[in-house]
Amino acid sequence: MSDEKDNKLKGIKETRKSTQIDRTKEISNVGKVDKVKQVKSVSSVGNIRKADPASAITKAKLKSLYAMIDQEADKLFSNAENDEEKREIVKNAVKMVLESAAEDDE
Repeated sequence: MSDEKDNKLKGIKETRKSTQIDRTKEISNVGKVDKVKQVKSVSSVGNIRKADPASAITKAKLKSLYAMIDQEADKLFSNAENDEEKREIVKNAVKMVLESAAEDDE
């Protein structure tokens, strides 16, 4: 249980100041929008693949997924010079998405 808490992301640690916008440009002429035509019918959706409960992301699976994210980030940024900060931002963003989608093991 304590391992799960240790792996939990705490949020965004820092932000950078935004840059100033020098100038905006005027919007060119916008053409007329045509009237929407009537919808005649809506057909049913075909075969929808239902989510398999075995493929759900559980808190227990997060540790192995985090390791996979670290490996993939290493591959993605292997040729980048001095991009450790970007690598960490991408890794943490993906980890936060997975953590928010994870279901409780209970």
